[in-house]
Amino acid sequence: MSRLITFLSDFGTSDEWAGVCKAVMLERAPNVRIADISHDIPPYDVGKGAFLLCAAASHLEPAIHLAVVDPGVGTERRILCVETLRGDILVGPDNGILIPAAERLMGIREAYAVENEDLFRSPVSPTFHARDIMSPVVATLAEGNPPSIVGPTIPLDDLKPAPWTIGSCRRGHASAEMIEVDTFGSCHLAIGIDDAVAQGFELPPPGQKVMIEGPKRQEKAISATTFGDAHKGGLLVMWDATDFLTIAVNQERADERMQIEVGDEVKVSFPSDQ
Repeated sequence: MSRLITFLSDFGTSDEWAGVCKAVMLERAPNVRIADISHDIPPYDVGKGAFLLCAAASHLEPAIHLAVVDPGVGTERRILCVETLRGDILVGPDNGILIPAAERLMGIREAYAVENEDLFRSPVSPTFHARDIMSPVVATLAEGNPPSIVGPTIPLDDLKPAPWTIGSCRRGHASAEMIEVDTFGSCHLAIGIDDAVAQGFELPPPGQKVMIEGPKRQEKAISATTFGDAHKGGLLVMWDATDFLTIAVNQERADERMQIEVGDEVKVSFPSDQ
């Protein structure tokens, strides 16, 4: 059986772009399975795409992941195929979108430049590499072909970096960039739970007081394991289903409450002995 392909992009669904990419995959590999992660990433928002790919892929079995947020399409930017130590294969532009997911999937085993034109559709549109290059390549990989089929290896230190840097934390304190706001207004910081464990940071038990400080305001919150640990309108800090450190408000928007935006530095602190 062909391996699962996941697909995310900033294409939306009102145009043909996402649908025709899936059709190309099915032309090349009729038995392939395709799961849409999202096609509603804001146009050109590489950071949002990287976050969604990272959050989704780590909770699935090893798969082939296609991520297309590609403002540099048609330029000299490379297309990557990244093989992870966990066994996943990630395909997308070399603009950092693949890196957070690859790091969470146990790290990169090997990276390849997608250059084997025998795998591409012909002719290749300079403005639609997702259809003419990436889609047939991921279909080829899903049928069991090795990643090395796509082209030459690339030194790992030559890859474009992730769109954000992992925040810093220690016992009782964490400081990180706010990297994503979800549909409900919950705010994700650039600290994954594994990063926190490695740095000796853990949240206090549910219900304990926590201080949140953003550029415009600071406010007391509580540590939580779920939204219902706070009353409606209550501010909380937790590890949500993405496994990123999260600021949320029960049934309201945390971004509006704390007046924070993507890119803002946010601090979370609490007495280490409480």
